[in-house]
Parts: sequence; structure tokens; C-alpha cells
Amino acid sequence: MSPRRFRPGVASTVVVILLFPTLLSLGFWQLDRAAQKKALHEELEAQRDAPILVLDWLEGTALEENIGRATKLQGRYRQTQFLLDNRVRNRVTGYDVFTPFELEKGGIILVARGWIPAGDDRSRMPKVQVDGKPRRVEGRLGRAPSTGIRLANQQMIEQTDETLYRVQHLDLLALGDRLQTILPEVVLFLGADAENGYDRNWPVLNAQTGKHEAYAAQWFAMAGVLLLLYFKINFRRDASK
Repeated sequence: MSPRRFRPGVASTVVVILLFPTLLSLGFWQLDRAAQKKALHEELEAQRDAPILVLDWLEGTALEENIGRATKLQGRYRQTQFLLDNRVRNRVTGYDVFTPFELEKGGIILVARGWIPAGDDRSRMPKVQVDGKPRRVEGRLGRAPSTGIRLANQQMIEQTDETLYRVQHLDLLALGDRLQTILPEVVLFLGADAENGYDRNWPVLNAQTGKHEAYAAQWFAMAGVLLLLYFKINFRRDASK
């Protein structure tokens, strides 16, 4: 019987060269997602019992270090409204309402006032105005939500009225340009008992990383199976013997 020798074929080698690193990178990406979720959860837990942060201006305030912290803003709402499109709750498509809040002593931060249904006719925009009287609003600081796919030729900001905009992605830099200011990289999620809000059943972040770790294990297993098949297929009998 002729001995078997490792004689890799060109096609199978190309497939492994292309697929193996991809499978590994997907596995490590899932592990990185798990680590990020765990770190963010720990960050939120650390801020949950911190004293209430009272803001009447933004200069010199490191808001990103206060993610998850209970916060009060002193100032007034602007009349501009941004509706973040394609936000689904209970299988109903709607908008998340974001309103710029001008702090008493300077600076503007977006306030997430809640979710509203979009309705069947997209040409009819909901009424989400709020008066501009001085007030305090309460909530928790959080990172801006992400949604949709950002395409280079897609209109991300659609003005539907003098003060109303429908946006496909919450690009704080672009929205700041519209407001002629620089928006911080966080938003205030309005508290459940605060006035002038809508459905505020905000998603709760937890530290359950098992899903990402399971996906990582699957990608690594597929990479291992690919290598096993590659060696099994390419150990061939020596035809010269």
C-alpha cells in the first residue's frame, strides 16, 4: 500500500488562506464585543449610585466619564426636533425623539424624550414640540444610540418642517452643525417621571456576555474544522510508489 503524503492542492489552499483568518477574526470580534459589553455594564453600575450631577453649563465637564449617572439639566428646550427613524418597539416602527436642550450658562446637549409610533403615512410627521420656558429636566446620561446603515449617498438628515428633522443616523457632529454648536458625545435619557416625554421604556444594558462567547466558540470551531478538512483532503497516496 502506498504511503500517504501531504500534497496540498492549489484550490483548497486558496480557500483556507482566505477563510481561516476571516473565521478567526470573527471569533475574536465576538470576544471583543463581550468584553466591551462587560466593561460598559461595570461602568454603568459604578455610576448608578453616584450623587446626582447638576449641569447648567458644559465647559470643562467630562460627560463621558459620567455615563449612567443621574443628571439634572438647568436651562430650556430649543424648538428644533430630531426624529431618529426606524426605531421598532413591539413590532411597531416609530421614532426616537431628540430635542436640543440649551443649558443656562452655555452649551447644548440632546435630550432623548422617548419613542413615538410613525404611523402608516410617512409624509405626515408627528407633533413633538415643547415650549421653551426655563426648566430643569432629569434623567441619566448615556451614549447616543446607533441605528441603520450609513451610506455615502444617503440623505442622513431630512428637514420636514421649519424646526423638524428626520434622521437616519444620530450623527452628533452633523446635528451640531445644524445647530451651529458642538454637541457632546452623550445624550440625556429623560427620566420616566419627567414631563414632556413619550414612551421611555429604554433598553436595559446587562452584562450577559454568553451570546457573544457562544458565537466566538462557533467561529473558532469552524476554523478548526476547516483546517482538519484541509489536511484530510490533502494527505494523498503517493502515486509514484
